[in-house]
Amino acid sequence: QAEGFPNYFGPQRFANGRNLAAARRLFDGARLKRTQRGMALSAVRAELFNRVLSARVADGSWNQLLEGEAIMLDGSRSLFAWPQDAAERARLPARLASFDIHPSGPLPGRGPAVVGQRAAEVEAAALSDAADWVAALERFGLEQARRPLRVRPQDLAWHWSDAHTLELTFILPTGTFATSLLREVVDYRRH
Repeated sequence: QAEGFPNYFGPQRFANGRNLAAARRLFDGARLKRTQRGMALSAVRAELFNRVLSARVADGSWNQLLEGEAIMLDGSRSLFAWPQDAAERARLPARLASFDIHPSGPLPGRGPAVVGQRAAEVEAAALSDAADWVAALERFGLEQARRPLRVRPQDLAWHWSDAHTLELTFILPTGTFATSLLREVVDYRRH
């Protein structure tokens, strides 16, 4: 509740690998139904976003602003570039701490780069082996977009209903995955 959690795309986006396999077939020239094609392209973008987010989790910057960051406003798809003005940059930590703004990660596609400096270096390193997928997304006409790297659940509460059952309640913004929150607090998968 206090820090938020990494805004990973959940496993359901990948359908146990089927959507990424469909994307590989699509990129190799296969024809897919419109719905399958959309899910395949979405899964590739989600995979690439998750790679960048994983890199930022590994280096501890998933909930921090890096120099050159594309900064997202909370609750919207609006973003703004890393401020050139020092006074404006000085206000960013308080805005970040209050969850007014968030660092963002890429949903690759066509369009000019919107990050620079350190943020661009981290993204490039995380996607260094995915240039063919990025090029395929551009070829299929997807426009690049951004997604916040972190999300904070609203009204998060929990209690043990018995010795073996933890009940969680929370509200998440549209487009976030409850499974991503769950993976941060419990091992919910069956072994």
